[in-house]
Amino acid sequence: MGSKLEYILITAIAFVLLLPFGINVKNRNSTPKKTEQKSSEISNFTEYEINASSLEHTLKAKSAKEVNRSWILSSPVISTDKIKSLSAKRSVANSQKIEFFDNVVAKKADGTVYKTGHAIYNTKTKELITPENFTINRQLNIVHGKNLQYDAKTKTTKAKDVNGTIILKNRD
Repeated sequence: MGSKLEYILITAIAFVLLLPFGINVKNRNSTPKKTEQKSSEISNFTEYEINASSLEHTLKAKSAKEVNRSWILSSPVISTDKIKSLSAKRSVANSQKIEFFDNVVAKKADGTVYKTGHAIYNTKTKELITPENFTINRQLNIVHGKNLQYDAKTKTTKAKDVNGTIILKNRD
């Protein structure tokens, strides 16, 4: 376990579901098989991660299943003090990282919108990485590129193969 996300989710499961974990029965004549073991499942939840002085992030999802020490989330949305919302159709969370898949959209408070098919968010470092193509929309400006790295703490963005359309404002 080890991460705060896993600890909070497991604690929520214990209080909400109050169900015992399944018992693994072994046949003496068969060879043990390595299979996916679903140990916990929750629906329509909100998880808050709080440190000593503030709310770190809020995570909402339609459902979550724990499989082999990872959480598979359906329709996750994460909000932080740095990123207004980060959503996708599904994600996999383990340790400090949450991987988002299918229609990933990150919105900042200033109106900037990041879109990609796959993104990784590190809850500890507050870094968002898109290992494939991305699009950034901010008002009328559109930027495309690959391998985006957005550091929410320092508000810096790095990327490869960047091109875009930027509308400059006239000074009056």
